[in-house]
Amino acid sequence: MAMNTSIVDARNRSVYRRDMLPALVGYAVTLAVTLPLVGDEVDSTGEWILILLPIVPALWGVRAVARHLRRIDEYQRSLMLEAMAAGFGVAMVTAITLGFVGVAGVASTAAGWIVYGAGMATWAVVGARQGRNA
Repeated sequence: MAMNTSIVDARNRSVYRRDMLPALVGYAVTLAVTLPLVGDEVDSTGEWILILLPIVPALWGVRAVARHLRRIDEYQRSLMLEAMAAGFGVAMVTAITLGFVGVAGVASTAAGWIVYGAGMATWAVVGARQGRNA
């Protein structure tokens, strides 16, 4: 007996949330703990380890997305990859723009966060629009 597509979709979303939740919580907790401990300047190897610690749960999030891409059907995968590609493109143009701004002498310590935010926001907006139109 074949499962109804909506049941499969609901199960995939549930599994994705279960995969992603530890990454999101882990990221928030490690960030909340490490930032106050390190402060404004990284002075030691221990502080470098602390400041890079949130990367571990972020990698768990990458794993969750990759697993979700393998679970969803071809149409959903196509939509998600298009949204991710748009986010990647915007992130790269943002990085180039900030690079030229930096060459002009206006450097920002927030450049990485700006690139990340631009890419993620674009991925989210395009994905939401596609979901609404699907």
